Amino acid sequence: MNGTPNPDQPLYRADAARLVRARQHGTCALPGCHEPLPQQDRWATDPQGRLAGLVCYGHSLARKTDPRWRNLWDNPTTGGLTILPAGAHRWRGPWAKGAADLTADLTTDPTYDPPRTWSYAGTPVEVLLELQHRRCAICLHPLTFRTDADGSAGGVHVDHFDIWNPSAAAWVPTIRGILCPSCNTNLQRKVLDEHWWQPVLDRRQAYLASPPAQCWAVTRGLIYGRSRTGTGRGTFTPAAIASVTAKLLQIAGNDPAKQKVALDRRWFDWYYAGTWVHALLVEQAGRCAISGKTLQPPQRRNTRKTTNAATLDHAGPDRRRGTVRGLITPAWNARLREDTDIQALPPEAQVYLSNPPAQRSCSARNLCYSQASTAWLLPGVRPLPTGWTTAQVAAAVAAGRAVTARWRSDLWQVDRECQPTTCRLRKPTTKRRSTSRRRRPQPPRGAAPGSTD
Repeated sequence: MNGTPNPDQPLYRADAARLVRARQHGTCALPGCHEPLPQQDRWATDPQGRLAGLVCYGHSLARKTDPRWRNLWDNPTTGGLTILPAGAHRWRGPWAKGAADLTADLTTDPTYDPPRTWSYAGTPVEVLLELQHRRCAICLHPLTFRTDADGSAGGVHVDHFDIWNPSAAAWVPTIRGILCPSCNTNLQRKVLDEHWWQPVLDRRQAYLASPPAQCWAVTRGLIYGRSRTGTGRGTFTPAAIASVTAKLLQIAGNDPAKQKVALDRRWFDWYYAGTWVHALLVEQAGRCAISGKTLQPPQRRNTRKTTNAATLDHAGPDRRRGTVRGLITPAWNARLREDTDIQALPPEAQVYLSNPPAQRSCSARNLCYSQASTAWLLPGVRPLPTGWTTAQVAAAVAAGRAVTARWRSDLWQVDRECQPTTCRLRKPTTKRRSTSRRRRPQPPRGAAPGSTD
């Protein structure tokens, strides 16, 4: 063992267990229990999930109904210790592989060009990426894109936080900046403020106080999710609207209610306008498949969410492989979860789940949820693209740099003296016990069971 752990620093669970065992003198932490502690650490947690102490094997399996548990929670034996979560020994610091090289100009390097398959390509978020000089806003490492199995671009995280909007009476996810996966994952781990974040702690605090997205007017107030290229449909041309309407009227047949929905131009502002989901809406006569309430079309001028907005429901928790079931209201969509007891639902909901309208439809049958937004009614009829061109992005970047060259230029430097090669936290001192048994030597092939060489 490598000495006694320092209780003034964050500790791994193995090191914290050594200190707690010494405090408890090797016995159970529950008052009145003097049973020795087992060799394997068994932690007792309070109702908030915090570690309170080590207990014996019997009390680790018992229910916490004994009043003595309250005494342990009020006076934990782990008082004054900062214990890291399980698996913290695998955390790597932002400069574990070395400090960032700020001499390289990434804006002219085609290796770091954002691909067109990125969901934020051609949006103000791409402008923010260029204004950050294609670097992580905290650790300043280059942001490198990767191509996922489905063909989409990943490897770059768009960080956001929720802001309360009094007019909409809802929390609005607002974009703060663009980070690397490591910084975005560990951003809320406050126990590592002075250790994991030590070389870039000042930039982290500045990032949380004044995010880079709020530094430029073109990137200020961006809403997470709605700033993607695919979430804001472009407008249809008059010829495209006429072609889609003719197809919808053919699906509606002689039903006046379905014809009314097919002729409603407001549905062409919908996310699923011009797709087979639009045809499913006509087949449902614009009503919820469960309650029968009239579904409301989207309103561009009103930023508040509608109560009975058309919500596409799908089967299964996986959106990529889940099949479409029907169009319902947001209230019913929130109730139909995988853990919901079907027998406790109203009869109309049970009928909907047993025989979804999308599976009765010849247009939306076996339609995957992930492909619903691109399942066009007519192959050649699509909305106009809404993304910015390369020239528009470059013009926005030039206008932003004319006002502010870079975010927090006073922190745009690398202190080579404070860069750690590895995380400064000590690794656990306990060794893993081997569970494999020694195998008996086997006699050579062809030898008799009792013979030896």
